[in-house]
Amino acid sequence: MDKSENNRQINRKFLFYLSLALIFILTSFIYDFRINNSSSPEKILKTLQADFNDAEKKLSVYLDSLAQPNYLSGSDHADAFIREHVNSRFAFHFYTYKNDSLIFWSDNSVPLSQLAHVEKAGNRTISLANGIYFYNDTIIGEYRLAGLFLIKWNYPYQNIYLENRFQSGFSAPPQSEISFIRGDHNVYTGERFMFSITPPDNPDPRAIPSLLLLIFYSFAFLAINAAIYQLYLRFGSLVKSRLLLVIAYLIDVILLRILMFIFELPVNLHNTSFFKPGSFAASDFMPSMG
Repeated sequence: MDKSENNRQINRKFLFYLSLALIFILTSFIYDFRINNSSSPEKILKTLQADFNDAEKKLSVYLDSLAQPNYLSGSDHADAFIREHVNSRFAFHFYTYKNDSLIFWSDNSVPLSQLAHVEKAGNRTISLANGIYFYNDTIIGEYRLAGLFLIKWNYPYQNIYLENRFQSGFSAPPQSEISFIRGDHNVYTGERFMFSITPPDNPDPRAIPSLLLLIFYSFAFLAINAAIYQLYLRFGSLVKSRLLLVIAYLIDVILLRILMFIFELPVNLHNTSFFKPGSFAASDFMPSMG
């Protein structure tokens, strides 16, 4: 192969890798724009309201089913129904009272001492010791059937195991604050106000979108390095020593990475959880390494 043909092949490879890098960078920008757009306060509220409506409807259906006489009087039947039919996307909890005495509970994760003092008959959001719940009940003679679903954990303190985040069925950033006072972003059941949220200004992207963003930029970085390598092959004849050529290429790659680190480029990737101190403050394999 003559020198001119070899140079043409190198030029084609350079343009290919450069185009590949631009495609990955453009894809990253578009994907990041979609992430930011889905994290706007209006979008967060719309999604949370839809999730809340879904959970409320399911709770109402389950309460109607559990209000049957065989479920009210038989805890085994009620427990079997819950295990078989209750949707696990939301954290539902059910309690049956007879003459104000608790005779059945689906689990013990809800502070029962506080639940006993909740005003009967009606649906509302309530704040208990470990979280914020939606509460509804129905009265059937001497029985009161109460149902709840968790909206957001609300521990008095937090650590790596206890985090004040929304229950997994609700798509909202954990930094969003809940208030029982009307605000700019309110959640309703029908026409009735339930609570308001204050979304964060710049919510952290979730793990999967952050990982995809990292993958896109990693491929872009590799493609840029491959394009630089083709440039060195193209003009390698200007350097007599092949060792010096390799060293110069490695220096360029290292300098590129240093500049990215100093100026935190790309910025949108550095805003993800992968570059937060908390990601390196604990180890899932050996917590003491944190």
